Amino acid sequence: GARPARADVVIVSIDEPSYSALEVPLKDMWPRALHTKLLTRLANDGAKRAVFDILFAEPSGSAEVDEALAQAMGRVPTVIAAVTGFSHQTTLNGSYMLEELLKPAPIFAAKALSLGITGLPIENGRIHAVIPPRSELFPDVPSLAQAASGIVSSSKMPNTRALLNFYGPSRTIATIPYYMAVSDERPLPAGFFKDKIVF
Repeated sequence: GARPARADVVIVSIDEPSYSALEVPLKDMWPRALHTKLLTRLANDGAKRAVFDILFAEPSGSAEVDEALAQAMGRVPTVIAAVTGFSHQTTLNGSYMLEELLKPAPIFAAKALSLGITGLPIENGRIHAVIPPRSELFPDVPSLAQAASGIVSSSKMPNTRALLNFYGPSRTIATIPYYMAVSDERPLPAGFFKDKIVF
């Protein structure tokens, strides 16, 4: 049935206007310095939690940039993504697929409030849902939905398929372009993210 979105959830969208306004080439990785700036804004506003479905698996090549991002993660409770995948293993008697867990780099994992397994199913080149998968081999790592909500017991997890629908129906949750969240011109009022869970 119809239900409103939770008022304490905000999505910060890495969209085309943000690429343009922040002068990030469309084919480039999103700069970690911008994530640091975003987390600083969230910390200053008193956000309840930041949730990244981005996998920070590798160092960026700049220890200074990575350290700044890690320190920013320590300023606001931050949930970051881990992903499961399969590698092809060959033996003398044949081959098999091995499930593996890819975690964020230690510098980020150490500062995170928690990790959550995420999956990004894609159809026609677009992500159509962010589903909260569970792994039989890694049962101690909750889904991103559970980690974001603070619910870690599967018995308490609502019967839901989509991460965003855990917080409200699709397209009903407040969505802010990334560039507005980090703009020095402050188009959003101070305290905008106070007590919010920010994806």
